[in-house]
Order: sequence, then structure tokens, then C-alpha cells
Amino acid sequence: MTFRLPVYKQFKIDVDKAEGAYIYDTGGRKYVDFISGVSVLNMGHRPPEVMKAVESVMAKYLHVSNLYPEQNQKEYARLLVERTIPGKVFFSNSGAEANECAIKVARKYFDGDKYEIISFVNSFHGRTLATLGATGQAKFKEKLGPMPPEFIHAEFNFLASAEEKINNKTCAILVESIQAEGGVNVSNPEFMAGLRKLCDDNNILLILDEVQTGMGRTGKFLGIQHYGVEPDIVTMGKALGGGLPLGGTVIKDRYAQCMNPGSHGSTFGGNPVACAAGMATTQLITDEVLKAVSEKGGLLMGLLDNLKKNYQDIKEVRGKGLMVGMELDYEGAPLVDHLFGRGYLVNCTQDKVIRFLPPFIIEEHEINELAGAIEEFFQKRGEKNE
Repeated sequence: MTFRLPVYKQFKIDVDKAEGAYIYDTGGRKYVDFISGVSVLNMGHRPPEVMKAVESVMAKYLHVSNLYPEQNQKEYARLLVERTIPGKVFFSNSGAEANECAIKVARKYFDGDKYEIISFVNSFHGRTLATLGATGQAKFKEKLGPMPPEFIHAEFNFLASAEEKINNKTCAILVESIQAEGGVNVSNPEFMAGLRKLCDDNNILLILDEVQTGMGRTGKFLGIQHYGVEPDIVTMGKALGGGLPLGGTVIKDRYAQCMNPGSHGSTFGGNPVACAAGMATTQLITDEVLKAVSEKGGLLMGLLDNLKKNYQDIKEVRGKGLMVGMELDYEGAPLVDHLFGRGYLVNCTQDKVIRFLPPFIIEEHEINELAGAIEEFFQKRGEKNE
């Protein structure tokens, strides 16, 4: 019997400990973690540098509140501005809250005269009611309506669809550089550049949801940095806290100036322990690490593409860096179960897209061995291309 709300599909594993790229169950079995806490543990489980930073703060305090300036929060805000866009940072507890902050800033900047936000079909921006309104997937909204009406959904990677939805009430466009929960759908450069121009031409804000793609996941610190496009607001979460709950909204100074004391807040946002963990993690994500992310991601995509050539089960392989999706012609649960039985943890999104989000410290031989375990599954199905 469980006393928890039954909202998660869980692996049949009793976790005992985790270290590096591995999770161990209470029976001592080791699993290679290709989920990373859903892109939370980008540098792996319990990196020594992160643990040291956490312990140094915990020796002094756990929480002090945002009524007082706190050094870890101040230093991490500075570091994030250096790695993302020039501006101001608001810390919260999650990616959804980071998006909520961005929505509020965009509306407040226009004094409430402009309030509609364009987001995209198959997007995912969080599970609060406002961010569900922005999310372009009906399945997350079933029986939860009515949704906030001020969110308009355009077609992803189709610039004309966004352009035709702009009107005198539009205050922002909210977009992911890769739709992670939507099936690892990668934006194209022309689309991103076009969105930037639409925002400039129509005096509206460009908000980049980098909750899952940020912190080096795609081989750049932010996914949007692949395109040379600078957004007005960046939202982050997941790996931002190095394994602890933390969200962040980075806002260009021009727009941040509309926020004043009392206009927004968060009791636990910017918790000093979480900021210390996140800062230590960010410092580990060097140019050398980002290069390795691109190389390892290229290896994984190459191996999966080779499988695609041989097995009709695979419809498409797509992604950037170590965010890779393999779309099947059928539901992916049996493959997830097969890999679990072989000691690999992966998950499935959109029912048919196997998503690979390994920590950046994953070894190349482990990527090769994973591909071998996947091929074993297809061989058993016996649907090899002729």
C-alpha cells in the first residue's frame, strides 16, 4: 500500500544509492542512468565538487529567506548572466515557476495592455495552470479546465503560423529550442531567427524555455546558442540546481526594470544550498565538457541511425548533444522494459519516442553497449530491413 498520490509511472526498483552515471538498488544491482533525473543531473550523481559546495553551506545554514542578501545567490546570479544573456535573475524552485515569472514580466512590462502569449503545439512549459495554458499538449489538460485563455498555439517550426497569430494584444512568444516532452523536436535556425525578427518588428518579447535544454544538455550552455539568437528572457530549471530544486528566470535589464519590490516573490526561491550546488555544477560545465557532450551525442545518434538503416521499427532519430530521441512505429514501453532488464534506465515520451538524457560523464563504451542492447530488442522482434 502506498500513501503517495498515484501520478507517476515508476520503475520497479528500490533505490539504495547513486554515484556518477549509476543508480544502485537495494539488492546491489547497478543501472546505467540514461535519464539523469530527467535532465537534472547533467554532471552525474553526487559530483565531489557539488557535494563539497553543499556541505560548506549546510555547515552554516539551510535557509535565510529573501529578506536578506545571500552570497551564494548573488554569485550564482552573476555567473548565470555571464553564461546566458545580460540582465537580472529571479530564482524560484522549478522550471514551471521560472516560466510563470517570465509570463508575469512580459505582461507587466506592457502595463497589462498587451497580455496574449504565443506558444507552440507539442510544447511543454510546466504543470501550474498558467504554464499548462501555455503548454501545447491537450493530454496534460484533461478535466482541468478551463485553462487561462490568453495563450495562443502556433505550429512549431512554421514561422507563418506564429506570424498570423500576432495581434495588438500579443506581448510575447514563448518557445523551446528543442521540444523535449513533445518528442525531442528540434527547432530549425530559420525558425528561431524568424521568431526574433517577428518580436523585434512587433515590439513583443522572445522568451526561451531552456528548462530542459539548458545547462549544457545540447552541447551549448543554452540550446538557443546554437542559432546565434539572443532572447529577451531565458527560463531555466532541472539541472540548474545541480540535483536540488531550483528555477531561474534571466531577464534583460530593459524588461526587468518593470519589476519592483512586492511584484513577485518566492519563499524558497534561491535557497542558498541549491544555489551553491547549482553554481558548482555550472562551473563544471566547461568548454571541454560541452565539446564532449557534442561528441558523445554524435556517437549516440550515429549508432541509432545505423540501427534505423537496419530495422524498420525505427521511424526517426533526432536531437542535439546528449538530448536524443528515437521515434518508433509503435509504443516504446516494451523497449524501455527490455533495457531496464539489461540494466539501462531510459524513458519514453509521446508514447513512441525513446528519450536518452545521460549525464555528461557517460563513457563511450556505455553508449556502445546501450546500442547493442537496443539492437538485441529489435533482433528478437525480427523486423529487419531487407
